[in-house]
Amino acid sequence: MVVPETTIFGRLAEWLNAAVLKTVDCNRSGGSNPSSSAKILKNKTMEQILAFILGVSVVTFIWVVVITFKTASKVRELEKGILGTQDWINQNDQLVNRRIDQEIDRVDQTHRGCIRYIDSRINKLEVKISEVDIDGCKPTKKILKG
Repeated sequence: MVVPETTIFGRLAEWLNAAVLKTVDCNRSGGSNPSSSAKILKNKTMEQILAFILGVSVVTFIWVVVITFKTASKVRELEKGILGTQDWINQNDQLVNRRIDQEIDRVDQTHRGCIRYIDSRINKLEVKISEVDIDGCKPTKKILKG
């Protein structure tokens, strides 16, 4: 500890006022007018904050670009899947239409066959009805007998 010097009149120096005058402060804050080293430190801090923000922005931008490319790739895969599904639907649609057409043709043939059979039976019936029996029977009795 430094002992204050005395003056010629035997009084103590005003060493208590030293704290008031900021002469004891080893880490000078600079007061309202900071020193150039304090300004440089403040500028470096601002540069570090700016560098951090720019770094985060660049990383975010790169992340967005990567996600965009991945999404575009998935969209292309989905489009291929959709086209494959559309082709499958078209093929099945053609197959079903062919089967429907074949079934319609089969039903038409069966219908025509039934009509031909009925027509032939009706023709035979008409022939039997129109024939007159030699023994004089009416045609309806002949049909019933025979």
